[in-house]
Amino acid sequence: MIVFSDEDLFDECSGLCRLNYQQCLVNCDSSVCQNECANSFSGCVSYCPCGVNCIDGCSKCEHPLCLSSSPSSTTTDSPIDQSNVHILVIPQIHAAYIVSGDGSKTSKAKIDAPDSDFYTDQAPSAVIRNELYIFGGDRGDKYKIAKFVTCEFVELSIKMNYKYTYVSSALSIEKGERETWSSTGGWEALPDYPRAVYGHTLTSLGNSAMILAGGYVDDESEGITNEIRMLKDGSWSILGNLKRAHLVGSSLRKGQFIYLASGENENSKEAHSRAVERIQISNDELIETVVIGGHDVNGRIPVLYETSPDSCAENNF
Repeated sequence: MIVFSDEDLFDECSGLCRLNYQQCLVNCDSSVCQNECANSFSGCVSYCPCGVNCIDGCSKCEHPLCLSSSPSSTTTDSPIDQSNVHILVIPQIHAAYIVSGDGSKTSKAKIDAPDSDFYTDQAPSAVIRNELYIFGGDRGDKYKIAKFVTCEFVELSIKMNYKYTYVSSALSIEKGERETWSSTGGWEALPDYPRAVYGHTLTSLGNSAMILAGGYVDDESEGITNEIRMLKDGSWSILGNLKRAHLVGSSLRKGQFIYLASGENENSKEAHSRAVERIQISNDELIETVVIGGHDVNGRIPVLYETSPDSCAENNF
């Protein structure tokens, strides 16, 4: 039995809204239509648990997901059909592709950008109100903020004050301590990580816990690692290992599943050496790790974005 959090229900609800929005855009042939799609999307998300019209989650929210999967009750976990999950992966603009969650289908994607093929290289990305943004990066305008609109990155007129690349993060450091925002509403010091590692990927589990995957261990005998560790209740624990080594990559979480895309690999001659893997974590245990795809080009912190199967695809998915 699984208790669904309001955050999990928001992720599911907003994901459905986004798919409907993207399908709406596919059928548009004018800016008026696109605006109508955007308004419909905003209205859809606003009524999701934790949306502006259901700000307290499922409390007093009449969304169907709340009625069937309220956190006040338990329900069997309906497995996500991975063939219906579609992840847009952008290591480089020309090498973008869409892969299904089970790895059974892959389609090349056509993405446009204002600048070079390395437009997204080292550019941290974030999904804000279900819209994809990238910030800075190593190429072009390093102060840029760009929004992903109908298969194209469009730069905003507003710029950042500082440059941001893959070495940037949302960590606050004070007096030499590693700190994070805690569930109690304040900053707390974290325990030292047991190994000297960099180029890893961090993913929040939404329950005051996070996953650290891969990275480069500062030890000549190991190099790039495939180790997975979890930070919870003030301590690090080993969950297991990825199938492939993972370095300067990125992640996308959907419920119990985390999709990880590696940005670099020492063995560049190996086919699809930068793997895309799906891991499943339940009750603080690693259930499985599955390689679902990969790419042959370096693209540090590749962009990951859940999309519809035909959005930006060059051929039928």
